[in-house]
Amino acid sequence: MRATERSPMLGLRMFRGRESDLGRTSLPNRSMGGVAEMTKKILCLCPTYDRPQRIVEHAIANFRWQHARDDCYLYIHDDSGLAPNIMGDGWCITSGEIREPSLPAKYDSMVERAESLFPEWDAIAVWDDDDLYLPWHLATAQTLLESHGWVHPSYVWSDHDGIANVESAAGRFHGSLVVR
Repeated sequence: MRATERSPMLGLRMFRGRESDLGRTSLPNRSMGGVAEMTKKILCLCPTYDRPQRIVEHAIANFRWQHARDDCYLYIHDDSGLAPNIMGDGWCITSGEIREPSLPAKYDSMVERAESLFPEWDAIAVWDDDDLYLPWHLATAQTLLESHGWVHPSYVWSDHDGIANVESAAGRFHGSLVVR
């Protein structure tokens, strides 16, 4: 399925509320005809703003660590205009000086730009640049998306201060959300 066949911006704007508003796995499956389809490609979106190079390298390293990496893309966009534009193996960094008014608007803008960079994808994952992703994160999401319209774990691993922490994902938009 191409990105243009989806509803506008995949309904990402609806994820602004509390975790209880998300309904966990009770959202309807977004596949055609209500029958689950295999999620083949996941587009991981990582918005940043003038982050230190080590943080961006951390996001890429976590992506390259994934078991399902051949079935996924990582798109990092820095809207400070300071980051270099780089294309790697299944990932890219772009930079621009247009600052979006909100994080949901930034995700919407990234989805629109991603179509020209990565034309084939079936689901979107929020990829936070200072979270830690275990190697099976995306492979597990692919499996769960076969029977659910989205995946949002209860806990996330983060590395805000160079120390690994386990934190509740409750109420967090970014907490490793994957949506088809």
